[in-house]
Amino acid sequence: MNVFDRLATRYVRTLKQASVLSLSSVNFFSRIKLETLKSVWLDRPNSCKILDFGCGVGLNIQPLVQGFCAESIAGVDSSSQSIKEASSCNMEIDFYIDLSQVEKKKLRFDLIFCACVFHHIESEEREDVLERLKRLLTPNGIIAVFEHNPFNPLTRLSVALCELDRGVRLLSRRDLMELGDKVDLRVEESLYYMFFPESLYAIEKRFQFLRSIPFGAQYLTIFKAR
Repeated sequence: MNVFDRLATRYVRTLKQASVLSLSSVNFFSRIKLETLKSVWLDRPNSCKILDFGCGVGLNIQPLVQGFCAESIAGVDSSSQSIKEASSCNMEIDFYIDLSQVEKKKLRFDLIFCACVFHHIESEEREDVLERLKRLLTPNGIIAVFEHNPFNPLTRLSVALCELDRGVRLLSRRDLMELGDKVDLRVEESLYYMFFPESLYAIEKRFQFLRSIPFGAQYLTIFKAR
C-alpha cells in the first residue's frame, strides 16, 4: 500500500502537521493557488472543462468548479483510497485511477490543474506524463503546474517533515520549464508565490513584483502546446 492510500483518511491532518511552519491553514494553500492562477490566466473561457491531475482526496475540486465556472471536471489519482475519499464528497464528479482511462475516453480539457504533483512522479517518468497531458488539451488549453520551490529553506524543511513527501525529489522551475520544452510546450507564464503566511497575504497581492523573486515557497508555471 502506498503512502497516499495509507493516509487518505487523515490526509488533511497530515498536511496540517507538515505545514505548521507556514502559519497558514490547509484551505489557504488551495485558495492561493486558484487566486494566483486566475490573476494570470486572462484569456480563459467563460466555462471550462477541467482535469484535476493528482487530485488526491479532492480538496481542490469544488474550489475549481466555483472559481472557473466549470462546465465539467474530472479527477485523476493513482491512489485508490484517495479517490474513494474524493468521490464520497463529490459524488457528481468523474474520478479515474489512471490517466489511460481518460485517454481512452478521448476527453479534452481547457485547464489541466496539477497541484504539487510532479515531485511525486519518478524523475524518469515526468517527461512522458507531461507529454500525455499535452495531448489532452483543447486547442487553447493550458497545463497549470504548481510545485514546491526547492530554493526556499522553509519549503525544504516542510517537505522533510511531511510523511507524504518522504523520498521525493523536488524540481526547480528551470527543471520544469526544460521538461516542457522537451515535449514541445511553451511557457505562457511562470512566477513564484507564497512569500508570506496567510495573515499577511494582502501584502503579497499588493506587491506583484515579488513574483519574479525565486524565494516564494511555491511556484506556478503555465504551459500551452506550441
